[in-house]
Amino acid sequence: SLLDGTGRLLAPPPPAAPVHRLAVSDGGDPPRVAGVVSQSDVVAFIHAKGLLAAPSPAGSSPLPPPVPPVIVSVHDTTLTAFRAMRLAGVSGVAVVDSAGAACGSLSASDFRALSLGAMGFLNVPVGEFLSLRPLIAASTAQAAAETIDIAGPPAAAGVAADRATAAADASHAAAPALVSVGQGATLGDAVAALARARVHRVWRLGPSDEPIGVFTLTDALRAIVDAAGGVEA
Repeated sequence: SLLDGTGRLLAPPPPAAPVHRLAVSDGGDPPRVAGVVSQSDVVAFIHAKGLLAAPSPAGSSPLPPPVPPVIVSVHDTTLTAFRAMRLAGVSGVAVVDSAGAACGSLSASDFRALSLGAMGFLNVPVGEFLSLRPLIAASTAQAAAETIDIAGPPAAAGVAADRATAAADASHAAAPALVSVGQGATLGDAVAALARARVHRVWRLGPSDEPIGVFTLTDALRAIVDAAGGVEA
């Protein structure tokens, strides 16, 4: 069932930590992988089916007390921000402006997306990195296009051209908006925000838009399973 699968995502056999994706077997002998279900898929399904919509008691339940997030300033270097992420053992940090208000976020995905030629961007302030993120993505896509051997069959040249076009398009894209919820947000509010934006986390903001916590897909699934009475090991 969906609840059983969610339980496996949250509590795989020890000593593994919660996982983000789970292989789905076709039930054959021997079993073969028929598909993959992710935490994002489960949250999106729950939202699409309205399982946490009013008058659902689970959907209207308050979020657990926030755990203070890791915060960096727009004036810190991007390398400092990624170092803070690494030292804290988290996959995302909140970014604040000079007034302490949340204005963006950085995640491990931003670092993984850097090509070798784009490593110099680690030396720029976080605020500048955020504004340049679409251009950095375009640079990485362009670098990937240039690694294709276009001396091969004509189809290979077509792939390179497609990737180069995608890189050019990305350079005109807008930086992603910060996905957040307020202090009074419910479980339903947070799940809706996660599902609509297809992100791994939403930031919890205080009355002055300061980051006071983070709510992840794993947090959402744990809260949903708890509301459903738990999953037997």
